[in-house]
Amino acid sequence: MGMTVQREDFASLSEEHWQDLLAESATDTIFLTHAWQRLWWEHYGEGKALLLLSVRAEDGRLAGIAPLVQDGCTIQFGGGADVSDYLDVIARPEDTRAVWTQVLCYLQGEDWTVLDFRCIPAASPSAGVLPEVAADLGWQASTVGQDVCPILELPESWDAFLARLRKKDRHELRRKLRRLEAAGPFCAAAAASDGNSEALAKDMSDFFRLHRLSREEKAAFMTPDMEAFFRAIAAHFVPLDQQRTFFLEFQGERVAAVICFDYGSGRYLYNSGYDHAYAHLSVGLLLKALCIQDTIAAGKPLFDFLRGNEPYKYDLGGRDVPIFRCVVQR
Repeated sequence: MGMTVQREDFASLSEEHWQDLLAESATDTIFLTHAWQRLWWEHYGEGKALLLLSVRAEDGRLAGIAPLVQDGCTIQFGGGADVSDYLDVIARPEDTRAVWTQVLCYLQGEDWTVLDFRCIPAASPSAGVLPEVAADLGWQASTVGQDVCPILELPESWDAFLARLRKKDRHELRRKLRRLEAAGPFCAAAAASDGNSEALAKDMSDFFRLHRLSREEKAAFMTPDMEAFFRAIAAHFVPLDQQRTFFLEFQGERVAAVICFDYGSGRYLYNSGYDHAYAHLSVGLLLKALCIQDTIAAGKPLFDFLRGNEPYKYDLGGRDVPIFRCVVQR
């Protein structure tokens, strides 16, 4: 099947056609939506070159999208591996090899030293296919495990979830919940801003405050530029009911927060924060547990903790799923 490659921009490549292909792709994730990639480029594209490639079959059918950027001598996925947990080309599983073949052949004509593709999910054919296609072109390629994204396959009830936990973890979770209940009135729920600009701005400001209070590394991560990106993501995805910001309120004060994305059949725990003044009440861990409870109540079968092996993910029953990094040199 003959295919052709065309260089695009976000205006020329139809969002509708992009999203239709993404829904059929091996890596259908919020980080590869047209909106996420476009907003990331608008905030972090300065000094880089956009290599947004469409791959089409002979009949004009859109077979693949490669959202790439070039930074100096390195070409990588758009979306930013520091803020996107899953990245890939967008292609139906059966087209993945053909799409990568077309993309790498196109890149033969570009000036680069390294292709550095990070955050490839375990379920994607790309981790295996990409080095093989690169080798066919005489290039050196290696795929290595980059990190893990622990996940939970959820049962139909909270009690069944608790029963699956290790005995020690189940006991600790119940003990911490009782301690919080005894300490004073609390509630945990998603913010109901519904895209209202004033309410959303306050929700995000409260999230940033709690995020920065969590750890020095988080405070360093949340630069003004990063805050602007988070606000832009919220402004787009909250009205679509795809971003949900949960707060734990204790005695009327917001003391912990998490940002989750509801996408497809899963909920994805994207980022979090809490006030260390309430660390003795385990408010950070408990809000995450209560988010899982809410996910079960919503009938979603998957809760994804996303990238990183923080201990709390395993205390709540997370099971490691790897993500991969493929580096190509010529």
